[in-house]
Amino acid sequence: MSIIDRRAAIAKLALSALALAAAACTHNPPPGDGALDENFARKKSYLVVDNQSFNDRDVYVVRSGQRYRLGRAQAHVKTRYEIPLHLINGLTPLRVMADPSGSAQQTVSNEVTVQEGDEVLLVIPPGS
Repeated sequence: MSIIDRRAAIAKLALSALALAAAACTHNPPPGDGALDENFARKKSYLVVDNQSFNDRDVYVVRSGQRYRLGRAQAHVKTRYEIPLHLINGLTPLRVMADPSGSAQQTVSNEVTVQEGDEVLLVIPPGS
């Protein structure tokens, strides 16, 4: 092995050791230990659906024309859904759509402005 090959091998070994040392110095704290987490500081928002009709409904939140499914509201049951944090940004206009199972009829709410920490109530009356 020549002197140039030995120096190249030593340089590669030194770079590898430096990379390992740098990786060992990083710190990735587990959630909940006081580390800054965007979702940790935000308040959750909820949608409560009081489904008084005879049909189960698939419930969606509509923001900017795009709908996001929250779940299914059973007939004659009050159901509470968490609105995903990525949908709420300051004062956010939303609509709620309740799509009945086995029917082409849909219930769409008026536009409601929601912010973090709000709880929105949607009542679906009987016969709708």
